[in-house]
Order: sequence, then C-alpha cells, then structure tokens
Amino acid sequence: MQKQLPSSLRYGLFEKIITTGWLGLLILGILSNPLFSYPGRDGGIFLYIGSLILKGKIPYLDVWENKGPLVFYINAFGLFLTNGSRWGGMAA
Repeated sequence: MQKQLPSSLRYGLFEKIITTGWLGLLILGILSNPLFSYPGRDGGIFLYIGSLILKGKIPYLDVWENKGPLVFYINAFGLFLTNGSRWGGMAA
C-alpha cells in the first residue's frame, strides 16, 4: 500500500514545480530573444538576402550565396510577416 503525501506538502511541491517551469521558460525566452542577441553568420546572411528579396533583388544574380533558395524565401516571408523585425528572420 502506498502512503500519500500530506496535501500541504503536495501543493507545496506542485507550486515549486510550476514556479521552476515558469522561470525556465522566462530565461529561455530572454536568451532566445533576437533583440538581445545578433544573428550568427548563417542566420545573418539569410536575413540579409531575405531583406534584399523583399526589395526586389534576385538571389544568385544580384547577391550570391551557395545555399539553396528556399531558406532565403522562408526568411523573406518571415520578414514580410513581421514587417522587417528580426523575429521574422528566425525561421532558418
């Protein structure tokens, strides 16, 4: 037969788990926020070429990169949806 924890201990444990989860999500949200960090080399070039696509440039003719075109158009679409915000360029 299993012994159950007293209700005050169960609620205290549950409260600590929920609090720890929320703090973890908050920290992850802050660390992954593109307004606090710059994109890396690949992400930066994908954002740049995506922004050029929105300005009417054609990949591989006006700007060169050796990746396939899909990643550039995904970033261009994200930038279009977010009105040029760095949040939109995090698709790649």
